[in-house]
Amino acid sequence: SKQLAEANRDFALANQELNDTNDQLTAAYHKLADTENRMQELISSTPVGLAFLKGPEMTVETANPEMKKILGIGNGVFVGQPLLEVFPMLNGQVFYEQLEKVYESSAPSVVESAVFYSNAETSLEKKYLNIYLTPLLDSEDHTEAIIVTILDITHKVIAGRALQASETTLQKYSEELNAFSEEFTTLNDQLQKANQRIEYLDSRLRSEHEKAVVKDGKHSEALTKADLLNSSLRNEDRDVVVLNDTISDLNQKISDSKTSFGNLISQAPAAIMLLKGDDFVVSMVNKAMLEIIGKDESIIGKRLFDEMPELRGQRAADMLIETYQTGISKGDHSNL
Repeated sequence: SKQLAEANRDFALANQELNDTNDQLTAAYHKLADTENRMQELISSTPVGLAFLKGPEMTVETANPEMKKILGIGNGVFVGQPLLEVFPMLNGQVFYEQLEKVYESSAPSVVESAVFYSNAETSLEKKYLNIYLTPLLDSEDHTEAIIVTILDITHKVIAGRALQASETTLQKYSEELNAFSEEFTTLNDQLQKANQRIEYLDSRLRSEHEKAVVKDGKHSEALTKADLLNSSLRNEDRDVVVLNDTISDLNQKISDSKTSFGNLISQAPAAIMLLKGDDFVVSMVNKAMLEIIGKDESIIGKRLFDEMPELRGQRAADMLIETYQTGISKGDHSNL
């Protein structure tokens, strides 16, 4: 009876330990399930494409909504199927070629700005992707699966190209304005010289006329000189008219170029500000720049450093001053 009691007690203790262990396992299981659920939620909600591909056939183990969107797969069932069967257009594209290389080499790979064609409703859609491929190795260091991370940078690439085109056009208009300004200065100098010549001839004409009145005997000779001066004066007048017409035409070209230049700046996707003079007066500024600096259009016509004194001493201000003084373009992406 005593031995039976001890056995029952040992059994009860063992049973209690078993129950405690079972409770711990249950708690661990629930914790693991919660962690897995959170991980799945994270994968589903992340703004980058994520997929898990297994084996040499790249069987889709999991893929988040963003990956489906990037590949153009839609909401069809594809988990558990080889990737090429789900999306045959991948064959021959950089993305799938890199997948095969990573699987064979067991080395990670990064491909930036890769051109990719995805399924659209009626045709193929061209995209630009940053692709990150990470192999998962087995105990023998062979590739068992590949984690695929894709970032769609199509809008960034398109915006960058649009910005580059805008910068090229901006440079063209700037060069045209400089050329027009130089031509205008030259013509203006010519006009001033012509006006001075006209004033001189007019003075000579009046002088000869006065001489003709005073000197009766030489009246005919004075009139002849006056006629010559009048003829010369008419020629000068014609030259002045031509110069004035040329300047008017040039002014119109400058006006048109300035209008196009202003439209280009206002519509440019990048933030742009045009400053003039050594006191950096704001001549033009677009909406994107105003949003960045927290100002409105009232800043136009005012000195930049008067309106934004906090810029003084900053790298951007130093670059601005240095560019004006040296005439050499400067750039610093860390200040953008």
